[in-house]
Amino acid sequence: MTAAVAALVVLGACSGSKTEEKPQAAAEVPEAPAPAVGPEVGNRAPAFSLPNGRGEAVALADYAGKPVAVVFYRGQW
Repeated sequence: MTAAVAALVVLGACSGSKTEEKPQAAAEVPEAPAPAVGPEVGNRAPAFSLPNGRGEAVALADYAGKPVAVVFYRGQW
């Protein structure tokens, strides 16, 4: 009888009441507001397209992710 009680105690201790830890939800990270559009330093350039020297339309969006220097040339002086 003592062996049976000891076996039950050992089985009870081994099984235990295991509580599963729930993974914590990822912290909500607020999205950063998009930069403003306009002629201030740090703002995004507005979307536009202009004709190149061959008369073909070139859009600023065609160069997304690449460094771009925009030069406005007045033409004939």
